[in-house]
Amino acid sequence: MLPAEFDFAKASDPTDEDAIADWLQQAIKGNCEGLMVKTLYGASATYEPSVRSLNWLKLKKDYLDDFGGADSLDLVPIGAYRGKGKRTGVFGAYLLACYNPELDMFQSVCKIGTGFSDEALKQHYEFFKDRKLAQAESNYNVTKSLIPDVWLEACQVWEIKCADLSVSPVHTSAFNAKADGKGIGLRFPRFLRIRDDKSPEDSTSPDQIAEMYDAQASVGKDGAMRSEEHTSELQSLAG
Repeated sequence: MLPAEFDFAKASDPTDEDAIADWLQQAIKGNCEGLMVKTLYGASATYEPSVRSLNWLKLKKDYLDDFGGADSLDLVPIGAYRGKGKRTGVFGAYLLACYNPELDMFQSVCKIGTGFSDEALKQHYEFFKDRKLAQAESNYNVTKSLIPDVWLEACQVWEIKCADLSVSPVHTSAFNAKADGKGIGLRFPRFLRIRDDKSPEDSTSPDQIAEMYDAQASVGKDGAMRSEEHTSELQSLAG
């Protein structure tokens, strides 16, 4: 065991739903993504790579409504990354931004490539293929490390859910609000739906993102912040 570098996952053997919920809350307060719940005995206890089953299940706080990360955000796609492998021919991921009404600026908040069915990826590609830009708009605030393959018109709003929010050295939303020279980004974002009832200027604001960061359950009483550069992605293991 190497302190601050490597540690063993903690385990529990809960006997009811309330005990599992309590263990999940402890994991989240410890800055873990959630729990890995598994069968203990028999052939079903064996891990099988790339096989989906009920023997090993992820339980994350964004699956529940009782934790800070459960709130969704309304964000604007402003860039896209070309798909690879089975996603060749469509965009495999998108760069999303919030809207800062005070600066009239779209500020990056996450890259997203999950939560899409194959059909959804095709539909998004068809929608945006004629809405590409030769270069970023002057009010797109994006760091060099996130430059997409294709810039997109800010013309649609997506509802997004995430595990939580963290201080980010690469994203520009709520810049300097929680740490000098850093913004706030989303961890493990998932696409939910298109918000046809909202315009890009009605999307989530940086002030709202900062409030959500403060409200989330994983922020300690002393206001300790976690950077995407240093956050440990350890999982608690429920026996």
